[in-house]
Amino acid sequence: IKLIALNVSIYLVIGLFIVVGRYFWRRWLSGTGVRIITDLRYNLTNHLQSLSFSFFDKRQVGDLMAHSTEDIETLRRAVTFGPIILIDIIFQGLPAIIRMATKQPPATLKLTLFVMLPLMIILIFVGRFAGMLRHRWQAVRAAFSAMMARVTENLSGIRVVKAYVQEDGETEEFRKVSKDYVRKNIDLF
Repeated sequence: IKLIALNVSIYLVIGLFIVVGRYFWRRWLSGTGVRIITDLRYNLTNHLQSLSFSFFDKRQVGDLMAHSTEDIETLRRAVTFGPIILIDIIFQGLPAIIRMATKQPPATLKLTLFVMLPLMIILIFVGRFAGMLRHRWQAVRAAFSAMMARVTENLSGIRVVKAYVQEDGETEEFRKVSKDYVRKNIDLF
């Protein structure tokens, strides 16, 4: 009973240490991610302002909006959660696998390999799923670009739209583009 109480106490202390540590390093990583992305947005804004007018004549505003919002948000998630996942794997996953493989009974190594088999299958599925997600993500970005281009077109030509009483038609066209964007976002997942 003393041995069980000692083990439980050790696991509770380790668990408390992990919870407190995880809270603080997640806050630190999240803050670091926000600072990196803030600097990136600042640099992107400065760069866009330094470009010539001919650059903007050759590109759609929707594409620029897609890059400056969606792509930067993707980078924010990668900068923030990528290190968290890597640290979890290094400090929790690998020690658990090593402990399982080196435990005393000889069958433990076989059992560890048996337990690892589903992980290998999951990795194969994740690899295939990532390719599919990449194509769907590109479709979402193209739909966002089309939606932003439509907004820009309507705002820059608002007088023409109102002069020819085309508000209802333009609203319906925007609704279609918007629904396409929503549908592609839903298809992404």
